[in-house]
Amino acid sequence: MRTSGPLTGVKDEGLHKKKEKKKKKKKKKKKKKKKKKKKKKKKKKKKKKKKKKKNLFLKEFFNELIKVSQISFKAFF
Repeated sequence: MRTSGPLTGVKDEGLHKKKEKKKKKKKKKKKKKKKKKKKKKKKKKKKKKKKKKKNLFLKEFFNELIKVSQISFKAFF
């Protein structure tokens, strides 16, 4: 374990290099995570569009059903 105070030159340089490498690795990981989040958002938008199409189809289907049922109802009376 190291104590606080001046470090020897060789060990200090080694530590500094290790810290720089860790910082570089952390930066790369953060960038990758951000890209993944953006892709997820795009997928959600696509799902919403699909739902809207289904709803339009259902509305048209039920409208046709109502028209047919009204015609058959009028035919009885």
